[in-house]
Amino acid sequence: MILLSPGDSRLFAFDVDREGSVGIGVQAESETVELELFQADGKTLEKGALLMPRLQPGPHLLILRASSGSGPVKARPVIVGLRLPDTGPPEEVIRQFLQPEGARTSFSSRRGEEPAITFLGASAEQPTEGENQAETEYSEGETGEAPAEEPGEPTEEP
Repeated sequence: MILLSPGDSRLFAFDVDREGSVGIGVQAESETVELELFQADGKTLEKGALLMPRLQPGPHLLILRASSGSGPVKARPVIVGLRLPDTGPPEEVIRQFLQPEGARTSFSSRRGEEPAITFLGASAEQPTEGENQAETEYSEGETGEAPAEEPGEPTEEP
């Protein structure tokens, strides 16, 4: 908000990206503030306390003017319609679809203890006797990728 003395005025500039109606008003402590809208070339478009002009793309100027017979007044311009409203769902609805209520925000792919895996001779920790761990070994000369399982082969679970 700005403070306008009696008879004082302030100039504001704004750009319009697309042709269309734009709502222009003033939020003030009293009804003693008037608006005047100009094109960038200085041509007056409209005057009043509340405007709804159809504007062309380009720069525009707006003057807030306090009447000379009033006291100081706090005021600010309000412009609505420069951007089209979002037509998508609200942000909280999008979040609910991406992460439903009650869903875990993190997970672990581990079940029980860490399995020990041997890749081309470089091994991780070996399981101790009696622990519930899986071990995968690869023979010499393989590329480091896990061998593909044959269809229909059952997998052993301890």
